[in-house]
Amino acid sequence: MKHKDVHEMFTRLFPMYSAGEYTWYPSGRNTIRIKIIENIEFIFTYHTNKCWSFETLPMYNKYRVKDC
Repeated sequence: MKHKDVHEMFTRLFPMYSAGEYTWYPSGRNTIRIKIIENIEFIFTYHTNKCWSFETLPMYNKYRVKDC
């Protein structure tokens, strides 16, 4: 999946985050990194409608997400 498509799914699933000021970057296969205005970073990984994750960067690094 293209990173642009992953970002689109993020905005659909989390409108409260996407409504605010943030930046996003590609971060791997089916994964984007989101940095919100408070300087907090999140990782959003999307595989399917039933298999996705949204977590803080430290937790993502600690428990790497496996493909579904």
